[in-house]
Amino acid sequence: MNTRRAVRLSMRALGANRARASLVLATIAVGVGAVVTTAALGAGAEREVARSLETLGTNLLIVRPGQVPRLVSQRRIGGRATTLRPEDADAIGTLPDVAAAAPGVDGAVRVTAGGIATGASVMGTTPPFLAIRGYRIAEGRFIDQADVAASRRVAVLGARVAGALFASGPVVGREVRVRGVPFEVVGRLAPKGASIDGGDEDDQLVLPVTTALRRVFNRTWISAVFVSAARPADMDGAAARVTSALRERHRPTRVALPGQAGRDDFEVQNTARMVALQRQTLALLRWLTLGLAAITVTAGGAGVLTLMWLSVSDRTTEIGLRRAVGATPGDVFRQFLGEAALIGVAGWIAGLAIAAAIAPILGWATRWPVAPPPDAAALSGAMVAVAALGPGLVPALRAARVAPVQALRGA
Repeated sequence: MNTRRAVRLSMRALGANRARASLVLATIAVGVGAVVTTAALGAGAEREVARSLETLGTNLLIVRPGQVPRLVSQRRIGGRATTLRPEDADAIGTLPDVAAAAPGVDGAVRVTAGGIATGASVMGTTPPFLAIRGYRIAEGRFIDQADVAASRRVAVLGARVAGALFASGPVVGREVRVRGVPFEVVGRLAPKGASIDGGDEDDQLVLPVTTALRRVFNRTWISAVFVSAARPADMDGAAARVTSALRERHRPTRVALPGQAGRDDFEVQNTARMVALQRQTLALLRWLTLGLAAITVTAGGAGVLTLMWLSVSDRTTEIGLRRAVGATPGDVFRQFLGEAALIGVAGWIAGLAIAAAIAPILGWATRWPVAPPPDAAALSGAMVAVAALGPGLVPALRAARVAPVQALRGA
């Protein structure tokens, strides 16, 4: 029997039981659609995490002021410690396993240029900040050590701030005002996008840390120290050295509760661990959804087994007639196994179509990135092959073993 005729006979046989065949096909299609959609969302999320890691900076550790505990006896709510100083960043930068360190003092401000105003996040820092956080200069220059030493009123604009204040033309040499203080624009940062926590990395207004402390915030403490570990493998060691050094420097000012030992007035955040935790969460969700999809495809396999078993029972006379006119047991076996494969392929194609329609919609509705991986179709195809051909073997073997005489007697 040629392949074209076999396919035609299989389609005719399946069409005779449309309701059962459609139910099995739909079950397989839903499972395949879930597998491919989950893979697409998971791959997109992985790319987003990788991109966010790039926006954070190189091997980044962030030191932030610790939380001051609430003292019930004084009935006050504690805030953040004010003991972190620019000198701490200088000391951290000299530690082994640390490539560079930069202080940071930040806060939301309103920036004006001419008659235009926009909100921005001031970042007072030093020259190493550019490389540590992975920014690039699109125009002009970044702040230098001379700007910091002389507390110059110079500013580097983030991409969004520059676009909001100066719609066209170069920005270098122009003037912006922060809380009434004029600053000369010396550079513009290249666009960077959102950070891993959803913040806008392009709304920065970078100033020398000394200028920001004296003229913008009027204080002596900083908000963070950005630290770049020398190598990715040394991040835990670098974090431990930073912690030890700051404990030594801040020993007299460590926060203490009555009757308790002192606690650190700072905290060291390892961004690699944050990213790893996000990836673990994504992997867990992906495997959970893939497991549910596999169960759905397995249910489709059970449907294939039931459909083909009933088909063999209903078509015993047909099998006998075919055997009587010369069909071999192998012909019958291949015919029924081909029917199981046909319904599996149809369900697989329908599932791919469902995923192609649903994945972009889910990505748009949830703002979740979608990036279908090349191996998603192959994975779902392998699942369908196991779910369709495996259960289809038993009914096909049963059909091949039907004796022609017994089949014709039952006619």
